[in-house]
Amino acid sequence: MTAYRAGARSQIIGIDPATNKTVGVVAIDATHGGGITTSNGWAFVQGSTNGIRKYKLSTLKTAMKAAGTPYIKPVGAERKVYGASFLTSYGGYIWSGKFNDKGRAGDPKTLNVIKSLHKATIPSLTKPA
Repeated sequence: MTAYRAGARSQIIGIDPATNKTVGVVAIDATHGGGITTSNGWAFVQGSTNGIRKYKLSTLKTAMKAAGTPYIKPVGAERKVYGASFLTSYGGYIWSGKFNDKGRAGDPKTLNVIKSLHKATIPSLTKPA
């Protein structure tokens, strides 16, 4: 899961689903972190309001085993999208969307569909810079 605090770096917190215990915490650049999802060896996290950052799961795993709260950088540049208020993954795609406080209907641009790593069609999201 992700967490943020005003004036501080945000965090990715690893939780063991079998025990519900924290297995580690890493610091990342400040962001609201409205969502985190994983796909094909990557973790994707909301960056700016309209951006998605990516981190290698192997890097997260190693960092979460380290003492303290190590800082890790995203891989490559933040991917700009129409909105990244929330995100998830399914079927090899990253899905992100823009929060709409006026209801569910309306603008079809409020949902982004991004092909994930195994489809390899969006190098800026899935390949290291």
